[in-house]
Amino acid sequence: MSVYLIVGIVLFLVAVGESLVLLRRVPDWRMWFPPAVLGFGAVALAARLVQHAARVGWHPVFPAADLPDLILGILAVVAVRSLEGMARERRRVQSELARAHDELERRVEERTRELAESQARFRQLAENIREGFWLADADTKELVYVNPAFERIWGRSQAELCGDPDCWLDAVHPEDRLRVLRAYRTRAAAGDYAEEFRVVRRDGSERWVYDRGFPVHDSAGRVIRIAGIAEDVTERKRAEDALRQSNEELETLVQSISHDLKAPLRAIEGFAEALVEEYANELDSSAFEYLSLMKDGVERMDALLNDLLQHAQIRHGLPLEPVDLDEVAAAVLVNLGPEIERTGAEVRVEGSLPLVTGHRTTLEMMLQNLVGNALKFVVAGEKPRVEIGCVDDGSWHRLYVRDHGIGIDGKYHEKIFSIFERLHDRSKYPGTGVGLAIVKKAAVLHGGDVDIESEPGKGSTFWVRLPRRAGSGAMGAA
Repeated sequence: MSVYLIVGIVLFLVAVGESLVLLRRVPDWRMWFPPAVLGFGAVALAARLVQHAARVGWHPVFPAADLPDLILGILAVVAVRSLEGMARERRRVQSELARAHDELERRVEERTRELAESQARFRQLAENIREGFWLADADTKELVYVNPAFERIWGRSQAELCGDPDCWLDAVHPEDRLRVLRAYRTRAAAGDYAEEFRVVRRDGSERWVYDRGFPVHDSAGRVIRIAGIAEDVTERKRAEDALRQSNEELETLVQSISHDLKAPLRAIEGFAEALVEEYANELDSSAFEYLSLMKDGVERMDALLNDLLQHAQIRHGLPLEPVDLDEVAAAVLVNLGPEIERTGAEVRVEGSLPLVTGHRTTLEMMLQNLVGNALKFVVAGEKPRVEIGCVDDGSWHRLYVRDHGIGIDGKYHEKIFSIFERLHDRSKYPGTGVGLAIVKKAAVLHGGDVDIESEPGKGSTFWVRLPRRAGSGAMGAA
């Protein structure tokens, strides 16, 4: 067999082999088709050369007259050179592909390492916080992860909670279950899911849970997970219940004391009046003075008991409803009518007062104490002037009571809202020291606050902030 034919076949096989390698790495026919065709051409040329060599005795030095054989030889050499160039190009491409493959593997390893580190940090955080943390599928709402704190609160393992879609809900107290399910299904993906409910453990113990969830989005903005925090608030609920019970007991105690003390006070007052009526001729001036002091003491005690009873009546849980402050102000002015007439006071309501959500009786007590103080603390010989009004300030109604009386030094502005706190001698300005404490308590339990602007000799303005809200509820509720 001719050496040319052998060389052609070898070159053809090399071209085909390289093409197969390229085909496996790069599945593109344009990369392997040209070398295969050229390789086939090389074999054909080599066969043609062998044929001519046998016929004319061809040898390396071609006769100039045998032009066709010379052309065939040249073409064979060109084909071989072309194949050698293409082989070098293929080796270069293979080398670049190998480098690209290595770079891709390096990047995959790097991303895998970064992902593992990120997962480790996530687990380190999630598994060491005191609150329960959970992740749920955005479509099915089924749990896909819970941390150890969540397991402790629910009293169930991660395998149970994530393996059974209903496990976490079955643990919710039957009285709370439907409410929680509806809220979770309808609001969790929107980010406004927040519910407080009871969880019943397998041992029968109950835990109060404050659970809230929010959506997790991917880079395209799609919700792919729902994440949440479940906080065990059992101790807080117990403290709230204890405080509520304590307040109820305190109210009962105050009412009982008020009733039990008022009865003997009325008896003392009655006996003092009887002494004056029946033994007036036998009593000297000192006796009349003592009886007068006794009567004043009884009146002060009666006023104090009334104020304490009012203070106790302002408590958490009182029902809230829409209240017209114009009607409240009108009722207060009727109640204080005798005092307004006695002092010759000028009391004005500036503009129209708003509708607020509150407890009507409590608001009347609050406003009556403020106006009553304005009528009381005036410069001797002057008639009281009082303005009542309201300013809207964003999310607040700012109710004010302004007087032009004696004023209050700035260093006492916080102190005056404490119970039994008095700044003046009782003989000059009578009172129990409970009125402004009632105002403060009423404002706070309505979700607001009270403040004062005042200087000695320039009068005082008391500001009561009340939230602008609609509907109903209970006083002191968040």
